[in-house]
Amino acid sequence: MQTFKYLESNNERIDKVLSSYLNISRTHAAKLIEQNVVYLNDQLITKPKHLVVLNDQIKVLETEIKEINTNTLAYEYDLKIIYEDNDLLVVYKPSGMLVHPSVYNEQDTLVNALKFYFKDQYFYIAHRLDKFTSGMLIVAKNPEALEKIQSQFMNCSVDKAYYALVENRFDDAHLHFMIDEPIGHSYQDKLRMRTSNSKNPKEAKTIVKVLEQYINTALVSVQIITGRTHQIRVHMRHINHPVINDPLYGSRKHVTDYEQFLHAYYLKFIHPTTNQILEFKDELPNEFLEMINKLKHERY
Repeated sequence: MQTFKYLESNNERIDKVLSSYLNISRTHAAKLIEQNVVYLNDQLITKPKHLVVLNDQIKVLETEIKEINTNTLAYEYDLKIIYEDNDLLVVYKPSGMLVHPSVYNEQDTLVNALKFYFKDQYFYIAHRLDKFTSGMLIVAKNPEALEKIQSQFMNCSVDKAYYALVENRFDDAHLHFMIDEPIGHSYQDKLRMRTSNSKNPKEAKTIVKVLEQYINTALVSVQIITGRTHQIRVHMRHINHPVINDPLYGSRKHVTDYEQFLHAYYLKFIHPTTNQILEFKDELPNEFLEMINKLKHERY
């Protein structure tokens, strides 16, 4: 059997948790539940909407996981592997690629590409990136590595930083600061998160450092202390500096075909087996660099 611990602070439906931890679609996760092979704290789970909370133990019969993983489509894609060893790898996810298969896309996600890369070997996505956010992701190769890595995320001990191109200039006296605003789900739109008048808001802290300013935009480096859904995008919107081309929280029409200019460029964490500090820094995508060059040459 396969057993793992849920280490996220937000409560989540068990079908979504299975999808995330086992790298399968939610449809396949629902099939596992229908087959009566999913247990939560040693209790059989029969409904996909059952909520999982922090430190819950989830158990799935090994044979059934293999059956579902076999059904996950492999997608031949030239992955950019930044680092790999016996316990984990760090991989680059381009903007526009989903991490996990969905009802609408079960073929060309990062999980499908990793399925092709790993062949029959198990793998586990340790954290998340939005579809239109590019950058580095940690992938565990065994449940023990996954639990130790996710524990670091839970304890906010993983250093993560992003580059973002945002709307509007900053006051020259306000170029390095922290946003400390709780984030929760919007009551009006289930796809959106909010800082105010939100459902079940949770603590969220974001450090912003302005790197360059242009006519009416800026390049910032953003470090997230917590890891809430859409945290950077929501916080930047909250201070009237939404990410350029953000489809949910942006305030202007798209200026290019490239989606939101948000890139996860920095990771620092402790190796789950050797306890060595691992540190990685990724280059900006070409589309990002082209946009910066364009903004630098704009005239008043």
